[in-house]
Amino acid sequence: MKTKSLYSITWKEAPTWLRCLGVFALVNFFAFWIAAVLLGGDAVNGKIENGHYFLRSHAHLREVSSSIFFYSTIHCVSAMVGIFVLVAAVVQFNYRKP
Repeated sequence: MKTKSLYSITWKEAPTWLRCLGVFALVNFFAFWIAAVLLGGDAVNGKIENGHYFLRSHAHLREVSSSIFFYSTIHCVSAMVGIFVLVAAVVQFNYRKP
């Protein structure tokens, strides 16, 4: 069933692949957010200085191991890419040709 606009899509109208993508992207994003809170920041905003790895949250730095730093980097990138792919999929679904 074709929807009329981006704001009129319902859960029942969405195909199974779009629902799965939506659940995965949102769960991954919230898992990243919780991990960033528990770890004291994220690596994308952090830095590497003289072999020391720092996560940053607002203006606070927290030193962590290299494995935690790289985990945070990968999780942040996957969360942002997942949200972007979800938005692109919803737009594609709504504005596809019948």
